[in-house]
Amino acid sequence: MSLYESEAICRAIITDRIREADHRRLVREIKQSELRSNIGAATAPANRRSRLWKLVHLSHAYG
Repeated sequence: MSLYESEAICRAIITDRIREADHRRLVREIKQSELRSNIGAATAPANRRSRLWKLVHLSHAYG
């Protein structure tokens, strides 16, 4: 095997490893964003007042 061939093989291996690492990172980011969007959809907005709060604070209940 010549020096050129061994260098080409090393470059190919490095390129494959970088591609695999990028793929794993993208998959991880997609899963995290899906988890965040699912969690956000299940919770009420932070500025929304609860029904109990409105009932306790009469000035806001009729405002």
